Amino acid sequence: VRMALATFALTLALSALLAPVHAITARASAGRVGPLQQGLPNVLNASLAAPNYFVLSDLGAWHGLALAPESPSVLSVGGPFVHGGRGLVADSLLQLSISINGSQAMLADHSSILYPGQLVAAATATTAGEQLLISLTTIFISSRSSATMITLTNTGGTPMMAAWTLTGSLNHGGAVTSSTTDHQVEYLLGPSTPTTERVLITFSPAVAVRLTSSGHDYTAAQPAAALLAAGETISYYVTMTYCFTEAESSTEAPLLASFFSGPETIYQQTAARWTGYLAAVTSPSRPTLNWVTAKALMTLITNWRSPGLVFRHGGLYPSFTGYTGFWAWDSWKHARALSHFAPEIAVSQILAMYDYRSGLNNSMVDDCVAPGNTNTKNTKPALSAWAMLGLLAGNSTLGRNFLAEMLDPLLDYHAWWYAARDHDGDNLVEFGSNERCLQCMKWESGMDNAVRFDDAILVENGPNAFSASQASIDGNAFLYAEKLAIAEMADILGQPGLAARMRSAAAALLAALQQQFYSNATGFMHDRRLTGKLVDSDGCEAFAALWAGVPTPAQAATMVRVLTDPAKFNTFMPFPTFAADQSQFDPTMGYWRGPVWVDQVYFALGGMLRYNYTAEADAMLAKLWANTEGFQTGTTQPLREHYNPLTGAGQGAYHFGWTAAHVLLMALGDWAAW
Repeated sequence: VRMALATFALTLALSALLAPVHAITARASAGRVGPLQQGLPNVLNASLAAPNYFVLSDLGAWHGLALAPESPSVLSVGGPFVHGGRGLVADSLLQLSISINGSQAMLADHSSILYPGQLVAAATATTAGEQLLISLTTIFISSRSSATMITLTNTGGTPMMAAWTLTGSLNHGGAVTSSTTDHQVEYLLGPSTPTTERVLITFSPAVAVRLTSSGHDYTAAQPAAALLAAGETISYYVTMTYCFTEAESSTEAPLLASFFSGPETIYQQTAARWTGYLAAVTSPSRPTLNWVTAKALMTLITNWRSPGLVFRHGGLYPSFTGYTGFWAWDSWKHARALSHFAPEIAVSQILAMYDYRSGLNNSMVDDCVAPGNTNTKNTKPALSAWAMLGLLAGNSTLGRNFLAEMLDPLLDYHAWWYAARDHDGDNLVEFGSNERCLQCMKWESGMDNAVRFDDAILVENGPNAFSASQASIDGNAFLYAEKLAIAEMADILGQPGLAARMRSAAAALLAALQQQFYSNATGFMHDRRLTGKLVDSDGCEAFAALWAGVPTPAQAATMVRVLTDPAKFNTFMPFPTFAADQSQFDPTMGYWRGPVWVDQVYFALGGMLRYNYTAEADAMLAKLWANTEGFQTGTTQPLREHYNPLTGAGQGAYHFGWTAAHVLLMALGDWAAW
C-alpha cells in the first residue's frame, strides 16, 4: 500500500510540472505503460529530425529505435540505429500506411512520445468520413530483438474494413541483400560485400501477410482487410532483430516464437521492469530531480551492450555516439550507479573489464576493450573495489557472493600498482604506461591533457613498466580508499588478517599523503615530483583526496575555502577541472583544463560532505542542478561528456554514461568512498 501511495503521489507531482500528454498517444499506450513511465514523457528528444537524437535501446540490444518525422500518409518507427559504429542504417524499416473501406487513408493529429522503456507513435487515419486511431508501440524483448505493436481502433460509429501495409528501406546500410520467407524479411549487411551481420523483420505466423523484397526495400501487406466494429480494437505484432551471425538469428527464433504466443504478457513485464527501475531512482521527496534521474537511467540503459563481438560479458559503452568499447574508469562508475537499480548489469560490467587483463603477471585491468582497439598500454585509476562494494546496497546476497569471487583478482590488481608504478619504492605510486608512451601515462590518469602533466617525463621502472616523474595525489588517494574497501570486503568475507593488513597499510599511506602532498602556501593538495617538489597546479586531482578522506581536518578546511572561492572553483556551474583564475584555464576547448566533468563534481561534493561542510556542499549542489544544461524538469537536452563552467552549456560527447551515473549517485545520496 505504501508503495502504491508513493507511486501515485510521484505521478501527481510530475503531472503538475509537465505539459499534458497528447490524448491520442495516451490512449494508444493505455495499459502498456506504468504510471511512473507516463509521468516522464520525452525527457530526451528521440526524434530523428533532432540533432544528436536519443534512441531507445534496452536489454543490451545492439540496435536502437527512434521517433520518425511526421508524414501525411505513413506512421513510422525511426531506425534502426546500429550500435558499435554503423549508426543509422535506415530512416525507417517500419512505415505503416492504412486503407479504410478500400481507400488510402490520410493521417492527422500525430503524436509521438518516448517513455522510459517504450516508444509510442500515434495518429488518426481518415477517409470518406471514417476514422481510425492507429498507433505503433515499441519495446525491446531480448538482447537482439525489439517488438512493435500495430493497433487499429475504430473510433467511429459504424463498422469499417481496414487493412495495413508496412514498408521499409535499409537506405543507409551500404550494399545489402534481402530475402523473404512466409513471415520474415532478412537483410544481410554490407558495406561493399555481405557480412554475417543481419537485420530481420518478423511477423507473427498466426497472421496472414504477403511479403516482397528487392535489394534495400520490402513490403508487407494484409492479403485481405479486417472488419472492425464500432469501437473495436485489433492489434498486430512485428519484431526487428539485429544480430551478428546466422547462429545468433537461429538462437533468436524460439524466443520470437515465444513472444508471438503471448505478446501482451511481454509488454506488461516490460512496463513492470521499467516501473521498478524508476521507483529505484525517483522519489516523491525530490520531485525537481526526478526528470534528470529518469534521463540518467535511460542514458545508461540505452548505452548497455550485451555479450557479442569481443565482449564475453555485457557492459556499457561510454556513449552510443562517439565511443565504442568498454572503458575501465567509465565501467566502475557505471557499475556503482547500476547497483542501485540493476545490480545484475553492474556485475556484468565489472566482469567485462576483468575479462581483459595484461601487464605484469596479467594483473592489470586494461584501459579499454573494443573490437580491434583494446588498449593494453595502460589502465585507469583504482575504483573497481568501490564499484564492487556498491553491490551490497543493491542486492546484499548477490554482492557478497560477487565479492568472494572477485577478491583475489582485485588483490592482484591492487598489488600491481606497487609492482609496476612505484619508481622509487616509497609506496607512493605514479601514473604510467607499459611502454615508453607519455600520452599513455596521461590516459592512465583519466585526465588526458591535465595541466599538472605539462612538464612530466617518463622514467623507466623495469621491463615494460614506466612511470611519470611525479606521484599523483588522486592516484594514491584512490588506492588509499581501495585499501579500506578491501578491508571492509575482508570483514564481510571473514578474513580478519587481510582486513588488519589493509588498514595498517592505509594508515601508513594516509600519513605520507598528509605530510607530502599538501601545500601550506596554497591550502590545497597537489601532485609531487620524484624530487620532492609539489607540482604547481590547482586542478581537480585534489578533489579525490577530499572524497577519500585524505586531508587532516585542518587541511580540509583550507581546501574547502579554495573550492568555495568564486574566483577558483565556485563558478556558475561549479567545480571546473582547473581553477578559473589560472592562465591555462580554458572553459570551452580545455577538455581537462577547465570544463566541468560531473564525476569530479561528485568527488568534490562528496569530500565536502565527508568533512561536514554540509551547507557549502548543498549550496554548490543546488547550483549544479539549477545551472547545468539539461538538468531541469522539462528539458530534453542530452547528458554531456563535460560542461562549460561559466555558462553550464554541454560540451563533448552526447548521452554520456558517467555523467548519468554520477547524476544518479548524487541524487540518491551515495557519496561513500568505500
